[in-house]
Amino acid sequence: MFAVGPTGIYVSAKASVDSWSGKPDGRATPALTDAKGQFEVPAGAANSLAISTDLVDAWEASLPKEGDEILIELPEPGALAIGFQIDGAKETEVFLQMVVSESDAFSKVYWQKKLSIKNGEQLVLKNLPPAKYHVARYRMLRTAQMGMGRMIDRTPVTIVSGKDSRIEFTRPNGVPVKGRVIGLPADVPTAFVFVKSVKEDGTVERFDLTDGMTTGKEGEFASEPLLPGKYVIEAEGYPALTPEQQRRTGIQAPRYKATIELTVPESGKLDPVELHLIDTQKAD
Repeated sequence: MFAVGPTGIYVSAKASVDSWSGKPDGRATPALTDAKGQFEVPAGAANSLAISTDLVDAWEASLPKEGDEILIELPEPGALAIGFQIDGAKETEVFLQMVVSESDAFSKVYWQKKLSIKNGEQLVLKNLPPAKYHVARYRMLRTAQMGMGRMIDRTPVTIVSGKDSRIEFTRPNGVPVKGRVIGLPADVPTAFVFVKSVKEDGTVERFDLTDGMTTGKEGEFASEPLLPGKYVIEAEGYPALTPEQQRRTGIQAPRYKATIELTVPESGKLDPVELHLIDTQKAD
């Protein structure tokens, strides 16, 4: 049990955890229940309670008035199986995040976790609190001094008490895209390449990636198999950061960019594509 407030807390496996990795961070000390489930916890400025058990990894309850007792009934957890089967893909990290903003049960208690899964295997989590979640593959991309983490194949899922849910990261009939980024300047050793699916209405979500990679030194790249459909492929180039930029926080905008659109067929092969970088700071 944790007293929570006025700020929120991430909990998992009976501990307060780091907001990114999901590993214990020691920022809050829990009060343990006895064999009958009874507990006392100093409230201080808290306005709610966070609970983490073997049965349900995270739950939130209202804080009673001083001197009053409270009976907390934990929900039956739900289970989630995550399958991963993509030809040529390596072991991947999976990022799970509860969408607290869309939950009636949570406001100050947060839950998210990053786990590894090998290609051809699956993860099973059996103690998830009922709520809405986003699940994605996570990939860290690096070039020179620049590094960025990106979510790939982000998928929403609703966990229901007592029910089993499943997500499959798979592309059984995909066709990979290969190509080169042309025009890498001397101060941009490699570039980032992002693959984004085009929706039926023609729009593209900025942060919803189907694939993401760093090119080789000659600008070459190859995607994982892509399911049939329309895609936008974007390349971004970042020069070496100045000392001032290295000290600055926030997102750095790419100086060099390129974009193409293509359609992936049901089968066969695609001709190699070329993305020609444009210097966004150069006058027309």
